[in-house]
This record gives sequence, C-alpha cells and structure tokens, in this order.
Amino acid sequence: MKYPFNPIERRVYPKTFLKDVRLAVYFVPVDFSSVDKEQIKQFFDQFKGASIDVTKLPEGIELQSQDNYIRLNFSLASVEVMLRQPYYKKFEQAESFLGAISKFLEILSVRSLQKLSISKYNELKFQQSSEDYPILNIMKGVFSEELLNKMGAENNSFENMVRWEKALSFDGSEETGTLFYAECGFCKTEPNSLKGSLALTTRVESSIDVNVEKLIDTARFYNQILDESFHWCVTKEIIEKMSES
Repeated sequence: MKYPFNPIERRVYPKTFLKDVRLAVYFVPVDFSSVDKEQIKQFFDQFKGASIDVTKLPEGIELQSQDNYIRLNFSLASVEVMLRQPYYKKFEQAESFLGAISKFLEILSVRSLQKLSISKYNELKFQQSSEDYPILNIMKGVFSEELLNKMGAENNSFENMVRWEKALSFDGSEETGTLFYAECGFCKTEPNSLKGSLALTTRVESSIDVNVEKLIDTARFYNQILDESFHWCVTKEIIEKMSES
C-alpha cells in the first residue's frame, strides 16, 4: 500500500524530543576463517582509544564513546549504530558512520544486505493537571488524530493504567521496497502519579535486498520516509513548537 504520509521539505528543528536514532544492517553470516584478520585489525585501529581483540568478532564487538552518546556494534552478521541526544542533531551525523560500515562490509566481502533498518525514538515528559484530567487528552495534544485512530486509542479509558503502548505497520513493499512500523503510548513514573512520558518509535526497514554500493542513498531515502511519517504521527501544534527558536 502507499504510505499515508505527505511529502515534506526536510529541515532541522531548533527543538525536538528525539532521544536516539538506530541504524542497522543485516547480512548473510560470514565465516570468520575467510576474513582477512590484518585488514580487520587496521579497520578497528582507526577508532582512537579502542583496544580491540579481533578474535572476538564472531561473538560481536561493541564500541562506545565515553559519554555513551555513540555506540557501535559489529559482528559477522550485522552492524548497528546508535546515536543518542544531545550528540545527535541531524541525520548527516548518522551518515558519517556509513562510510565505516561500508568499509567493514567490504573487508567481509559483503555486497548485498538482507535488511537495512533505521529507527527513531521520541520521548516527551508530561504532568497531568489533576487525577481527573484524561491521559487521552494529553496524547491528543501530541499525537495526531490519524495515528490515535489507527491505534484505537479512543476505545480506551486508560483509567488506573500505568502504561499503554500500541503498534501499527504499513507495507510499502510495492512502492518503496520498505516496511514501516510505529509504536506510541504513555508510561507513568509510578502508580497514581501525575507524571509520566509519552513515547513514539518509528522504524523503516527494507523488504528487499539492498546493494551495499547504494547504502548511503538508500539510508537517506529511508530517513526521508521517517521524517514524513513523524509529521503524520504528531499534531501540527507540535511541529510549530519544534520550529520555535
């Protein structure tokens, strides 16, 4: 089916409630015995301060910044990059790691990906004005009517609920070669608390193999879908507040 998202002009907003971005690639597992160990060692040596034992690659190797805002996971079947706020500001920062991913895949002689996945996690704190103020009203102030209708939110009273999450998916295989997933909901800090947070996770992943040579272009295309889906998932008022300097 065609995604219900409207085309938008991409921009970086002064304000955001995005918490982290994850980009992952998955491929047919590689036999470690066929890997050039010296090339792999040189690859990991580029990460300053990291002392890597390349023999651990079959089990997976994790690298992370001292502030934990950047995390990389390498294995013989996948690579994942996670970027957290406040480091992450725009998708070009995620793109900057795609060159390293491509080099890693080149060393492993991987030319095709089984799956490329990009997800974005958003979280916004809230406080009810009183116990009688409906959680649904709070969600309506952030999440769009279209999203809440798809999630069936109107059918819930949320009375005495500490946590609620619902997911949906769209199949865009025919038009874009992708699948889209969204999950939204709320979580209170504790029972009977007036404080909590709203969360929205969106994810785009490939439904067809991805050529490694087209990894950067494909990732940019997926990010555009995520940007358009975000505008579909939240209210116009939220976009206006994000636009304020």
